[in-house]
Amino acid sequence: MSKFAIESFSDCLRIEMRQWGVKVSIIQPGWYARATGIFGGHNDADLVSLTEGVWRNMSAECKRDYGREYFDAQVKELMNNRLKTSSDASPVLDAMVDALTAKHPKHRYLVGGFLNTVVLSYVNRFLPSWVTDYGFACAMSILYPTPAALIQKADDNK
Repeated sequence: MSKFAIESFSDCLRIEMRQWGVKVSIIQPGWYARATGIFGGHNDADLVSLTEGVWRNMSAECKRDYGREYFDAQVKELMNNRLKTSSDASPVLDAMVDALTAKHPKHRYLVGGFLNTVVLSYVNRFLPSWVTDYGFACAMSILYPTPAALIQKADDNK
């Protein structure tokens, strides 16, 4: 289930459970990846080892379609972003405690992270899809090389 699906389900649950006096809150943490250990450790060597395992286990078709250059660019971005994440999960835990103990808990707790975590979560709701899609496409073209299969497709169409 996607994060958006969980958020939508929680909104419905909050509305339906209100009549029973049950309060439902959503905790939306920002960038706390280092606090979770999700990157397989806290240093570059661990992350490189983890991502090399992903590449080795990837299907030949997937390797061909994306290519090593694209994969390496994703890994580089992941490593850069990892350094921006917080290793202190206490703000998330504080939000959980508040949601459980407050007489009137918030519907949503947007916890820490970077401004873009909060801004993007709302921009996507209010701007037309074509605007946000264009913005993400521009950002992707700046941050990442084109996947190998798309380069090949463009060459075939010449």
